[in-house]
Amino acid sequence: MSDKEQNILTLVAGQAAILGKCKSAFCHAVKEKFNCTAILHNVEEAGSFGRNTSGDWSAEMRYSTKLSSRVEVSVWKDDLTRHKVDAVVNAANEKLNHGGGLAQALSECGGPMIQKWSDDIIQQYGRVKTGEAVLTSAGKLPCKHIIHAVGPKVSQSPSQKEVDQATPLLSNTVISILQIVVSQNITSVAIPALSSGLFNFPRDCCADIIVNTIKKFYENGGFRGENVEIHLVNNDEPTVQEMERATRTILYPTIHLFPSYWYW
Repeated sequence: MSDKEQNILTLVAGQAAILGKCKSAFCHAVKEKFNCTAILHNVEEAGSFGRNTSGDWSAEMRYSTKLSSRVEVSVWKDDLTRHKVDAVVNAANEKLNHGGGLAQALSECGGPMIQKWSDDIIQQYGRVKTGEAVLTSAGKLPCKHIIHAVGPKVSQSPSQKEVDQATPLLSNTVISILQIVVSQNITSVAIPALSSGLFNFPRDCCADIIVNTIKKFYENGGFRGENVEIHLVNNDEPTVQEMERATRTILYPTIHLFPSYWYW
């Protein structure tokens, strides 16, 4: 397709409504697969990744448990662009091009400086490899920092072999996030279900890997005695339920607080 060539596709009302529910994801997929830009006319975006524009949205904590007296892990249903923590994690791509999904929502709400800071990182250091993460300021978001983390991408309906091969990369991504949390003295961080959206990672496996990695990081002394709150935050019900299931199953309460005593 030349620079001036265009293909025009007319949608009926029902198709337009469906496309409106995944407008950002559709545009991102077209760009990635065909290296061209999709321009949608008269298609309103019904929802966005990580963002809710209704005025009555409120954060809902579904579950909380302590790994120790200093490390707490909780599951939330909330809008990540409004969630109140020291740092939020952005599900980024290697180019830090925040053009779709959660990345777009955070970038739009945080202001144009988010993309500029990200572009500066790419210009100075090159692409962020899968499994790695970088830190920027948060712009207009109600937090101090954004941790841009690059999780693995798998094909649609991936085989178990493909998921198994990508698992270490997703685990490394979570470790990179937690290492930044510790090194920057971040006391609270909001982590979404990385790779489970535009990157196609099965959400149940994603939840298990994220929670297991947090547990192993704690068991290996990664938090170094710091006070840390880890919020697992998503705004869609199926993902929230998977995160709650994984957390309840894998992070069963390690300690119980009773008057005057700690029981281990």
